[in-house]
This record gives sequence, C-alpha cells and structure tokens, in this order.
Amino acid sequence: IPSMEIDDKSRNCLICSTPNSSVHFGIDACRACTAFFKRATLSGKVYPCRQGQRRCVVNREDPFMCRRCRFDKCLAIGMVYEGPMRSVKKPTEIRPFEPEIQVGEAGTSSGASEGLLERIAREYRKSFDRRMERENTLLSKNGRLIRVPHPNQKLYMTTIGTAVSHMEILVREAWQFYESVFPSLAELPTLEKLNLYRSYIPKFGMAECYYHTMRLWGGMRKYLNCSLRTCIDVDCLENMLNSEENEDQKWPRMIESMRLYVSDLLSVVAPSVEQARIDETEFHALLALIVCDSDYSAELSEAVLVKLDAIRDQVLGELQEYYRLKLELIDFSNRLGNLMTLCHTIRARVLSSINFSDHIFDPTIFKSHRWRGGICSK
Repeated sequence: IPSMEIDDKSRNCLICSTPNSSVHFGIDACRACTAFFKRATLSGKVYPCRQGQRRCVVNREDPFMCRRCRFDKCLAIGMVYEGPMRSVKKPTEIRPFEPEIQVGEAGTSSGASEGLLERIAREYRKSFDRRMERENTLLSKNGRLIRVPHPNQKLYMTTIGTAVSHMEILVREAWQFYESVFPSLAELPTLEKLNLYRSYIPKFGMAECYYHTMRLWGGMRKYLNCSLRTCIDVDCLENMLNSEENEDQKWPRMIESMRLYVSDLLSVVAPSVEQARIDETEFHALLALIVCDSDYSAELSEAVLVKLDAIRDQVLGELQEYYRLKLELIDFSNRLGNLMTLCHTIRARVLSSINFSDHIFDPTIFKSHRWRGGICSK
C-alpha cells in the first residue's frame, strides 16, 4: 500500500507515538518506523532485546530505542511489507527448551578467532541437548509425575528420586561442558581440578535454576526450575515426597531443611535475580564468572589464580563489547553491576547453605564414582 498523506494533524505514529500525518504499509506510521521495518524485513536479522524481556518502551525520544521491541510492535499492529525481497536466510526460530545462540558459529569447530562467550554458547547448546534427551528418557519411564500448568512448555513437578537422577545427569554433563569451555583448567593437576569443579557445580546448578526459572516463569515467586524439565512449587515442597520416601525419615527432614533454604533464597536472592533479568549472553558470561569466584582460592597455586584472572578479564572484555556493539549501549554500568552482584550472590548462597548443599551436591560423588570422562576412579 503506497504512502498516503492525511489531513488529521492530531494523529500519532502507532509505533513510536511521534506526530504523524501519513499512512505507510496500511497503518498510521511515521516514515522513520516504516523505513526501519523495511530494512529489518529485508535484512532478515533477529535483533536481541536490550533488556532481555521484550517489553521495552518504544519511544521516538529515546535515541537508543530497542530494535527488537520496535520490530515486534510493527508486527503486532499489522504492518506488512509486500515489496521486492532480497535473497536472505529465514530468521532462526527459537525452539522450546533450547537456548538461542546470539553470537558465535553454532555447529562449527572452534577456531583461533572464536571468543570465549561464543565457545560457551556452542558448548552449552550441546550440553543442553544431551541433558534434554536424557531427562526426556527418564520422564518417559516415570508416568507418576504431576504436570505443571505452563502455557507452552511441558514441565513436571519433581520428586526426591527424580531430582537425584537429574542431579547425577547434571554433574556428569557439566563436567564435559567445563572441560570443553575451559581447556586451560582441564590441564591442571587432578586435585586442583577437582577442587575447582567441586566449587563450580553447585554454583552452575544455581545459575541455571535462576536463569531458566526467569526465562520460563518471569519470576521466582511460585515455581523454581530444578532441571530442564522439572520444577518445584515453593508453597508445596512436601509434594516432592512419594509414599515410599515419606516412610524414610531422612527425606522429610531434608524437606524441612529445604523449606528454610527456599525461604532464604526468596528473600535474599530473588530480588537480585529479578532486578538483573539477564539475557542469554549474560547467562553465558555468568557461567564463566562463577568459576573465577572459587571457594578454594586460598588452596590454589599462583599459576591457577593467574588462569582464573585471565578467564575473568576475557569474559568482561567480550561482555563489554557485546553491550556496545550488539545492544548499542553507551552506559552499561547498571547491567554489568547487576550481573556481578548476581555472581557474588550465588557464591554467598553456596557458602551460607553448605549443609544443605551437601545433601544435594554430595561431595562423595567425587570420590566413590567412576566418571565417564575418566577423571575419577574408585
């Protein structure tokens, strides 16, 4: 539909609210928004949301308007471009339960030019897919789990037995992810390597819980994801026990400990998580930053501490580049500050809840199990 001038001077652009006196692509839209929509459609790009929630205010007065939310608003009000198209690839759709890789070369081997955040994105996708397949297999064998109401995902209420099985999957898969992402740490002597990983695994689990809970539920007030396909109801933790587990006195006691742990988490951690509202790239950065905040720093050699500092510096450098180039932020101090606060909060929660963590992340697993990767043996 060609552009058309209209006499009503009181009209505003339906996208950015600037005064407008013309119709473009069939709707009341200014020339700037029309040109933006045409460029975005022809390029086939999938822009990242600057805040990560796809609820940004689209205002012409903002010189750094979120392009993702601006494009989504164009589509929502019915803007359609029917002109000649260039030959472009169709934008990749986000599949359920699969993390979107926004930077990097998915499916290609790592090269000298690959950044650390790119490598994390690639390896996390692989780990995610492997774990999803194994969790689906376990869930198919357990028909007693209660389905959790969710608009577009199949999630289930976990039980103690299911949670333990999923934790075993996490520990082993996270090790493969850890060695693939941090090759310099994989070369360390076995004792130092194990100490670092023992410090890393509970923080990795917490980071995943927070990120996927926010991604799927938008908050931490009702459900918490404890694996890729299962979650807990914070108001009904006793639902984790089946009849057999109720007869074993140690599990009800653990539920009471867990109730205190969750209460502390909701009062102390949830505000930091909800304020940060990290996007996928920031989540990948978090997975690297938490390895640098080791609880065994006093027991590590100077050479190991140098390696950890190098990882931290590289992540922060690439993250700042992401803020400047991808999100086009001039002042990203709040976002970076919120991310670092979340990183330190996770470490503090692990240290302050060490007794409960010992129930979940049993340290004997590092001594009594033969790992598939071959790092430990009986």
